[in-house]
This record gives sequence, structure tokens and C-alpha cells, in this order.
Amino acid sequence: MLKTILNLAKKMIDGVDRRYLIKSYIFGAFIFFMYLYVQMNTGDFQFIVFMFFLMNFLLFPFATVVWDDLIDLLISGNIFILPLVFVIPWKIFKIIVLYMFAIVIAPIGLVYIYISNGYYKKT
Repeated sequence: MLKTILNLAKKMIDGVDRRYLIKSYIFGAFIFFMYLYVQMNTGDFQFIVFMFFLMNFLLFPFATVVWDDLIDLLISGNIFILPLVFVIPWKIFKIIVLYMFAIVIAPIGLVYIYISNGYYKKT
């Protein structure tokens, strides 16, 4: 059973581009370490909140897969040129929202990767 779960996890990670995965984990790690920094300074450590942030850290790249593919579907390859004054706050807001809801959004991304890479067809 454990071997099957590890094999499935490997397929899911292999289904995402390595550069994309590393970039997402770097952004996720930044948010996770900011949370740890705040927890160390306040002294109010809660295990449930820690586990929530840890799970969101692990699932964040798969939540961003859902977001990026949804935006790609809606925009259809068009490019919008906007000033950095609007883009940077939007990117920060988007990353924080995706990180906080990764535990809800990521299962959709995992199913999407599973189906789009055809893992269900292979035995």
C-alpha cells in the first residue's frame, strides 16, 4: 500500500515541470518561514495551525497548476501589458490566497495532473 502511494506521489511530482515546481516551493517556503518567524516571536505555537501551513506548503504547487491552467484557458494566449504598480500587488495577493486555500484547491490540481498525463491508462 505504501509503495503504491509513493509511486502515485512520484507520478504527480513528475507530472509538473521541475522549474515550475521549484519556483512554487520557493514562494511557498517564504510564506511558511514567515509564519514560523511570527510564531517564534509571539510564543503562541499551535500545532494545528502549524500542520495547516505545512500541508499548504506541500500542496501549493498543485494549487498554482489549477490557477495557471484556468487563467490560460480564460485568456487564450493573449498578453496584457500592465504597470508594475498593479501587477506586483496582484501577484502577492494571488500567491497568498492560493497558499491559504491550497488544501482545498490542490486536490483539483492533482486530479488534473493525473488525468492530463494519462496515468489512469497505465497499469
